[in-house]
Amino acid sequence: MNQYVISSLIAFVLVGMGLTAFILGVINYRSTGRTLVGAFMWNVCWCVFFWNFGYAWMSLCYDSDVAYFARAIALLAVTVYMMYIIRYVAEITDYSRRKEQIFLLGFTIASLIAWTQIIQKKAVTFVTTPWGYWYRSDMSWARMVQFASILAALCQYYVILRYGWKKATKERERYVLKKYCLFGPILFTGYILDTLVPSIFHTAAIPGSCISAFISAMVLFQISTNHKMFGLTKEHVSEYVFRDVRVPVLIADSEGKIVMCNDITYENLGVTHQELEENGLDILFDGRQDDIVSIKNKEMVCNLEQTDVKDEFGDLMYSIYFLHDITQERKNLREAKASQRMAENANKAKSDFLANMSHEIRTPINAVLGMDELIIRECEDEKILGYAGNIKDAGTLLLSLINDILDFSKIENGKMDIVPATYDTPSLIHDLYVMSYDRARKKNLDLEFEIDSNIPAEMYGDDVRLRQIIMNLLTNAIKYTREGQVSFALSLKGKHDGMVKLRVSVKDTGIGIRQEDIDKMFSAFQRVDEDINRNIEGTGLGLSITMSLLKLMNTELKLESIYGEGSEFYFDLEQKIINEAPIGDMSEIIRSSEMTRKKYKESFHAPEAKILVVDDNEMNLQIVKALLKQTGIQITTALSGQASIELVKTNTYDVIFMDYMMPEMDGIETVKRIRKLSHNESANATIIALTANAIHGAREMFLGNGFDDFMSKPVKGEKLEEILIQYLPKELVMKSDSSNDVEIDATVLENHEKPKKSLKQFLQTTLKINMQDGLKYCMEDQDLYEEIVGLYASNNEVEALNTLYSEKNWKEYTVKIHAVKSNSKNIGANDLFELALALEMAAREENVEYIDNNHDSFMKEYQTLIDEIGDVIR
Repeated sequence: MNQYVISSLIAFVLVGMGLTAFILGVINYRSTGRTLVGAFMWNVCWCVFFWNFGYAWMSLCYDSDVAYFARAIALLAVTVYMMYIIRYVAEITDYSRRKEQIFLLGFTIASLIAWTQIIQKKAVTFVTTPWGYWYRSDMSWARMVQFASILAALCQYYVILRYGWKKATKERERYVLKKYCLFGPILFTGYILDTLVPSIFHTAAIPGSCISAFISAMVLFQISTNHKMFGLTKEHVSEYVFRDVRVPVLIADSEGKIVMCNDITYENLGVTHQELEENGLDILFDGRQDDIVSIKNKEMVCNLEQTDVKDEFGDLMYSIYFLHDITQERKNLREAKASQRMAENANKAKSDFLANMSHEIRTPINAVLGMDELIIRECEDEKILGYAGNIKDAGTLLLSLINDILDFSKIENGKMDIVPATYDTPSLIHDLYVMSYDRARKKNLDLEFEIDSNIPAEMYGDDVRLRQIIMNLLTNAIKYTREGQVSFALSLKGKHDGMVKLRVSVKDTGIGIRQEDIDKMFSAFQRVDEDINRNIEGTGLGLSITMSLLKLMNTELKLESIYGEGSEFYFDLEQKIINEAPIGDMSEIIRSSEMTRKKYKESFHAPEAKILVVDDNEMNLQIVKALLKQTGIQITTALSGQASIELVKTNTYDVIFMDYMMPEMDGIETVKRIRKLSHNESANATIIALTANAIHGAREMFLGNGFDDFMSKPVKGEKLEEILIQYLPKELVMKSDSSNDVEIDATVLENHEKPKKSLKQFLQTTLKINMQDGLKYCMEDQDLYEEIVGLYASNNEVEALNTLYSEKNWKEYTVKIHAVKSNSKNIGANDLFELALALEMAAREENVEYIDNNHDSFMKEYQTLIDEIGDVIR
């Protein structure tokens, strides 16, 4: 191989290195978003290009004049190269710009002086060498200045790196700075070959500096590319996202073949790249439902998200699949659903409990208040009437407590509804005064009503709940006021667009409330000053219920109070105006409403009217008959649903009262059968549900199953007469004249043989019955009590219960044992009551083991008591 070929190859390599550096510099500059640091790197790269190009041209020309010019270009590139190296490293380490400029100025001056001397023709001698046309030089002072400036530049380079090392806070930053330290030794090694070596040994220069310049520049380029020292780029971000994102990412081509995926795909899903390429996504999935997939051989569920990438013509290029692990989320969701089901079951159990307790509690209250009403109507003795009044007050309080608990349950379940209707404003005010006056009078409190005379006479809203809200406030004010007065004010705040804004206020001179206790006032079951107020009756739910009801009416309760002086509760309420006529002066109406005990007077007579009352509890039937006897209504009773069906086939009734919870056939099933009868003499009768089940949804349930109306127990005489006036044919009803008593031939209680006197002695001595408890349910009426005991013995359910037990008919067994339980409680057979209660609960839960172990012993006790009573009364 001749000399020219070798020199050509060397020149070709040098130019190739220069071009490579130049191209990479351009790419780097564009990929870094044309940043300043990217520009410095580009300048370094084109300096390498001219450095290498100059020496390559020089090695090929074999002409001293041309070689001189080519070498001058290369040496100028060397000087600029070092300047940009300094600027580059200063920029990435955030070095002091002022210090950098001072050093560059000194380096530039020294380099230019050295350059002007070195490029002189007498400084070097060009010679032909095996590797081309190169130079040989002596160690002149210019060469020494050049060498010193390059060495000073390298020292400055390391000073700047040292600054960056001290400033670095992350291990990654220090790791990168260590790599930058390679630049100096690489450049200096090559630089010696064509500076010191020719000068010291008087030999031809070797092109080491341009090679080392290329290598050192590539070191900087590689570090900057791998460690992202030049800012963010789309390519860098994409690489990081694809590599480091913590979800499996798979990329498929337009044919559906997997061509790429990140490392976590293999780690998490347990597959290899080859398996994915050969089988596609199907190898991963054990099952798929929409976007949810199960991973094979793993207890893992993922959400599959697909993104299609299309070209500018709309053709699919590839699809990207993201697999998001939702195993824990699905587990949490299942647990949440299980918890929700448990909560719903618990809520249903609570509702069922409230329904049952409503029935259980209201049934004896019905008896107590019903009998008490009869005493008030028929008794002339003022002392006894006083006792009866106290019983009525206590029973009414007990009912209000039950209603509070039921209302609170409705609010908790979100089932409390506001039902607006047209109402008469004076009637509302009159009712509030009537209901609160007696309470205030008993505590010697002044009750003041201040009513704005311009309030509209008729409005549209839920007057039932409005009465409840205001009565809660009035009742609380009276309860917590020992002396002074309670004031109720209803004022007009304004009118607009057919609406009226009212201010409702209740003020008292009671004990007041401390500021720190105000929040407790509106919490359920909370009371303030328990030591002072411990004897005041109530559940502590009144204000909480009031707050919730007002929220449903889009308003809120406000409170102002001074401890020891009194309180004022007030709220603003908007109602729709129906009749804009003002109510006028209400003072006369209020004065005429002052409560005095009045003798009962039936509100109507209807001797031609016929009603049917269906209830499996005969005591309830007697109460209804007694409450209505002065109206003259013809009353027929039935103890079962089947008996009522037979009666309507041959008798015409105007109204039918139907109990819900009865054995064999409950009230709903009975009504459905009555409605379907082909021959029904009472097809036009109004059927009213009569039940102690007063929880939320009861009315809707009954109306949706064929009933025409709903009436909850305990039955009140006034409510009973009111509903009969509403549904009896108008031509059969004669309204009573309050000034004249009308003599009527009333239906009396059904005749039962009067128990012998020895029954009283038996009841006083037997341990199976607590006569005092039984008398309480009969208002201490001995004759009525003995009659009910006789009915208890004659209504023997032993055979029916045994039949239901043998048939395993737990639904009817529950109903029947429930009736026996209630009747046992009514006569004071407390032990039997407890046994029956336990069997009823077991039957509801179908706890067959408990029933099997206790049914026979209960039947024996029950039969023995019936036999003992029967022996006495026969």
